[in-house]
Amino acid sequence: MPPWAHSIKAPPPRGPQIMLMVIVESFFYTLVSEFAERDCFAF
Repeated sequence: MPPWAHSIKAPPPRGPQIMLMVIVESFFYTLVSEFAERDCFAF
């Protein structure tokens, strides 16, 4: 779980919403990691 996920104040989650959030966060985290490796942390 990404560290910034704890600071997000979300409404009480329902089943589909939680799945969507997890998928989006995983995708974003993978994307950031990919860019970090490719650009050597030069954003």
